[in-house]
Amino acid sequence: MSRKERRLAKKNKRAGSSRKAMPAMAAQQLFNEALQAFQEGSFVDAALKADHLIASAPESAHLFQLRGMISLNQRNFSNAISYFKKGLSAEPNSADLCDVLGTALSEMGQLDEAIASYRRALLNDARNPGTFYNLGSALQKNEDWEKSEKAYRDSLIYRPDDLTTQLNLAEVLTAQEKFKDSENIYRRLIDANDQFIDGYRMLGECLMNAQKWEEALSLADDAISAGLQDAEILTLKGYALGAMMRLEEAELMTRKALELDADNTQAQIAFSILCFYQENWPDAWKYYEARWGLPNQHRRPFTQAEWNGEPLKGKKILIWGEQGVGDEVLYATMLFDVMALGADVAFEMDARLVPLFERSMTGMKCFPRSTPPDAELQNIDFDYQTPIASLGQHLRKNEASFGDGESFLRSDKKKTQKFRKKYESGNDLIVGIAWYSSDGRGLSKSMSLMDLKPLFEVSGVQFVDLQYGEKALERQAFEEVTGFNLIHDQDVDQMQSLDDFASQIAALDLVISVSNTTVHMAGALGVPTLVLLGSAPMQRWLMDRTDSPWYSCVEVIRKRTEDDTPYVVEAVKKRLQNFKI
Repeated sequence: MSRKERRLAKKNKRAGSSRKAMPAMAAQQLFNEALQAFQEGSFVDAALKADHLIASAPESAHLFQLRGMISLNQRNFSNAISYFKKGLSAEPNSADLCDVLGTALSEMGQLDEAIASYRRALLNDARNPGTFYNLGSALQKNEDWEKSEKAYRDSLIYRPDDLTTQLNLAEVLTAQEKFKDSENIYRRLIDANDQFIDGYRMLGECLMNAQKWEEALSLADDAISAGLQDAEILTLKGYALGAMMRLEEAELMTRKALELDADNTQAQIAFSILCFYQENWPDAWKYYEARWGLPNQHRRPFTQAEWNGEPLKGKKILIWGEQGVGDEVLYATMLFDVMALGADVAFEMDARLVPLFERSMTGMKCFPRSTPPDAELQNIDFDYQTPIASLGQHLRKNEASFGDGESFLRSDKKKTQKFRKKYESGNDLIVGIAWYSSDGRGLSKSMSLMDLKPLFEVSGVQFVDLQYGEKALERQAFEEVTGFNLIHDQDVDQMQSLDDFASQIAALDLVISVSNTTVHMAGALGVPTLVLLGSAPMQRWLMDRTDSPWYSCVEVIRKRTEDDTPYVVEAVKKRLQNFKI
């Protein structure tokens, strides 16, 4: 310790020894005043009183808990965490402190730590329904559906009529594709109260995810008959009609929803989808901006001015990816247009895409998405920033603006040659297949591997598994039942290395897939691709056409109805039989 530091320490010690401790009665009075101010929502006044107590009264777990709660309500989560931890130092077995610490950690996105804190709370208060609920919520955010379901069910043991817990449990059941179980919860709530509009909305979403279009339509009509003719109920009816390919009726219903509430997010998104289907690009992009009102869509914390089509020559623009990997690849086809306008471009993307994009798009700076963002991306020197899909309203106003849809990604040549050599078998075609999508429309997009059995009957084809996720049991059952097999390459984990996955795809002659990341990667690499679609596909695939303006190498094969899988598979089989390299 330096001489100056010793002098300062002595000065602080003298000041501390001369400071009088606040009398116990006065401290209790001030604590009560701080607590009352907090309960009344006067957080600044409560914080001043609590801070005075912390400086002049003995340390207390209750005082640190109060101070932490004040910070929590002020959304100063890091401070709240610090105070709660100090409280736990004074009272390590406090279930209440562990519980509120978990809440602060969850708000900070530190979900594993939050879950551990809630479990610690339950060790000391094993029947607390609020803590079980909080644990379920953190596990739900962490997409640990099975454990989240258990936590919510444990909460309902002690608080069986809690509406929020029941609704969250139903959401978790839906996420696990336990549609009947979640449907039962919603129907019980609606039966108990036919004016419970959120029950109709959520049950409608559940039925749509389960592909029960007619039941969803009937539910919407029931809600309207009960007098609940609001924008989201009309939008639900529009979605159901659209899924049943009754597009004119769907548009009419969606327009009625917008007449009731022009700013309704779901109605605007539904109308956007219909506009994409009709290739009404200006309105499609305009209403697609409503996606930021969806609960799962979050803007990145960039403060630079948002680009609204201003001239870009000599300007610096930050473009950031959004949604899934497939979406980032799809919309990245517009990055060349931005560079052609004379802009200096930085692109923040899924970290797994960085090696692939750095190789493929020279002249553009690539940054992995992180929290917080890379310091260079927060630089005020950028003239503009924009989410990548928002480029469409300025750069894709008509089909001519798409250009030729040629490939733009480049795989690692050495890796690609290695995969090609590994998969070669005489003169056989090497064809990659993927059959499942795990996103919100997964069930309506997906097939089973067994559905694709007729493709394996085509001679002279070596199939390679491109399906992500753990599908070993499905592959094993398929091979045992049919006698056919496909190569599953243990050296490729697309969830970890998209650069390896790109090299694998580039080694193939043809890709056959439902709509998932595989199609976008193959399309961007220029590998001939057959995409198998439902009758009411995602809006990016448009309607009534067999090609894609996004990728020239992609051919679209559509179901005529949702029960039309054999037709689609037979159409793909014919393409495969006639395919020429």
